[in-house]
Amino acid sequence: IPGDPDNTGWFYFSGGRECHTAGVCGVNKGTIDGCANYLDVSGINVVGGIAAYNEGTVINCLNYNRVMGSSDNSYVGGMVGKQDGGRVYNCANYGEVLVDYYTGTSAGIVGCSNGGEVSACFVGGTVSGHDPHTVVGKNNGATVTKNYYEIKDGLPADNNAEGIEKALIDSGYAVSLLRDASKNIEDAR
Repeated sequence: IPGDPDNTGWFYFSGGRECHTAGVCGVNKGTIDGCANYLDVSGINVVGGIAAYNEGTVINCLNYNRVMGSSDNSYVGGMVGKQDGGRVYNCANYGEVLVDYYTGTSAGIVGCSNGGEVSACFVGGTVSGHDPHTVVGKNNGATVTKNYYEIKDGLPADNNAEGIEKALIDSGYAVSLLRDASKNIEDAR
């Protein structure tokens, strides 16, 4: 990961006008596979539990803690704050995602997706702020398929995802939905 004063994460650099803050990687142009974030992440503009900005692939990753943005027009996501043509696949967010400002977009998986793909992801945390979304906040032509969320207070209904009751999550059926495209939630109900 190249050192850049606008990118922060495990590889920490601070400063700059447009801050990219994340639990693992400020800017991803490669592949992040199998990472988990257990820390609270708080940033200014583009904030993600795993990657703040993504042009690559984020796969098999988990976020467990709070992800928060605190500026005008923030993009905040449980996995990725903003992506341009990237792919987020088979990831889960169990943390709280929020924008602590009067404008900005928050989402359980990706705050803003310009093209790219968001699929086979699960949201079990909460999303709040000025413009909250369950899976993808601002969707500018991204393919968003086969995503799920736990039905509960603090998560808005989402046309790009299917809600799952806690009993089905506890039974392990939600995990099998993500791993097997031929399964259907209605079969378990």
